[in-house]
Amino acid sequence: MKKEFIFQISKSTAVRSEESVRIPFATSQMLLRVRLEKEYSGMGYLVVYDAFAHLYDQKGRVRLWHLLGHGERELLIGSGGKDTSVGGVPGSIEAGNWKIELFLFTEYIAQFLGDAVVNFVIELETFEDEIAEEDGKMPFHVLDVIGDQEWVSKTSGRNQMLPVLDHYDWKREVCRETMWYKGDFHTHTTLSDGKETTASAMEKAKLTELDFYVPTEHNAIHTGWVDTSLLILPGIEITTEQGHCNFFGIDRMPKVLPQLLEHVGDESSERLMYEAIAEAKERNWIVSVNHPFLHIWKWKHGGLALQDMDCLEVINDPTYPYAKEANEQAVAFLDVLWEDGWNIWGVGGSDSHNLLEERYDGAELPSIAGDPGTFVFCEGLSAAELMERVRRGNMYVSRFCMGAFEIFCSGNRYLPGDELQFEEDTVSVEYHIRVYDTTERICLYMIRDGRRELLRQTEEADGSVTAEAKAEFRQGEWSYMRTEVRNEAGELLAYVNPVYHGRKTHECMTFAEAVKKFEGR
Repeated sequence: MKKEFIFQISKSTAVRSEESVRIPFATSQMLLRVRLEKEYSGMGYLVVYDAFAHLYDQKGRVRLWHLLGHGERELLIGSGGKDTSVGGVPGSIEAGNWKIELFLFTEYIAQFLGDAVVNFVIELETFEDEIAEEDGKMPFHVLDVIGDQEWVSKTSGRNQMLPVLDHYDWKREVCRETMWYKGDFHTHTTLSDGKETTASAMEKAKLTELDFYVPTEHNAIHTGWVDTSLLILPGIEITTEQGHCNFFGIDRMPKVLPQLLEHVGDESSERLMYEAIAEAKERNWIVSVNHPFLHIWKWKHGGLALQDMDCLEVINDPTYPYAKEANEQAVAFLDVLWEDGWNIWGVGGSDSHNLLEERYDGAELPSIAGDPGTFVFCEGLSAAELMERVRRGNMYVSRFCMGAFEIFCSGNRYLPGDELQFEEDTVSVEYHIRVYDTTERICLYMIRDGRRELLRQTEEADGSVTAEAKAEFRQGEWSYMRTEVRNEAGELLAYVNPVYHGRKTHECMTFAEAVKKFEGR
């Protein structure tokens, strides 16, 4: 069967539209072709790019959830991961009443469409017999399918609408070594507004020597992944017009998402963002606020309780035109949080949307996954171990260099992110730093309770740079120390999470209170 739906889009169009369709017979595949009847010099494309199409089966379960972005114009639901588009839930197509929903981002409608009217067309087609591949390809142009790893079982979510990742293996080790593992905590593919398929994203990840990769699509989740040697940790970027945050280690689609998409640009979005964060904390997902000071995407949900934040993105896509100043503000802001006694960890994310060699205007380098890399110390690389180490802050964020850090206190050895334990009234903490695999002349700094010190450093015969620092800690008194690497121009190359000791009564309890303190310094 074939059926066509036409959604007329203009600045007066409702955020949410829906159509129903009767599927007359059970089948194994369903194809949706998407097109604009007219192009408006890219304006129409951007409108489609930021429209969510959701396909529900007759039991009310989500079967496809996809941000229509770069190049995705044919979307397939099939019996398995190899014939189901990313964001889909594989399984049979049963006879009955199905529903298609379309959500629009008002921010982009207002910005790009103006007074134009665009007809957005979805053609739905089902097949009586399963369509076989010809020469390894489908007879239609499906860009990106789930692949070999299916994270959603065929019986998943029988009593609920949203997908559950009940086939994801949290304990599977992709490597057994105890070491620093490199990954990227903020990435995008064609499931949302990225330009790379999951397969090509994995090729890029090999170029930057990543060990793990966290897909964080805008208000959408992956339901599986292509075959890869990397550890893929499920994530999502919760996106409103007032700010973006990532959840790492999700085991299902956040239940607030359908409401959030309908209210992404209005006053309800703040309440819905907090509901999403509350669910994240309840389910033990890691919450990370993204690019908190970046241009028009800065974090404006000021009521966020600081106790609900696990991480703050300190280096976000350093190739982006507005990134340098915003990232420096994020680093300084995180010091304010630490000075106030909060254990919130710095992470990095490439936030890469582009093709391999694509550059932003004026950028010297392309935006690519792994720039920056976030290194996490793990005793074997599994999703469960990675999550635990991120919660503990055993990580550093880096561009164009790698580091080794030895921290000694009261006879014990510690990692960045560790809490220093000692029984003496006063101890001397020794911090040894080695930075290598860098082609730039660098400067090493120690930051102690917000005070910065340039360290005396030594250039070793192997090309590495070393330095040592000592600091005195007192029993029970709140104090932290961290190190960072900069080049001679002062640009941040590495942020190493603090070690700390003691407790402090917080002056700031919300994000807005902390920003006020930060801006008043």
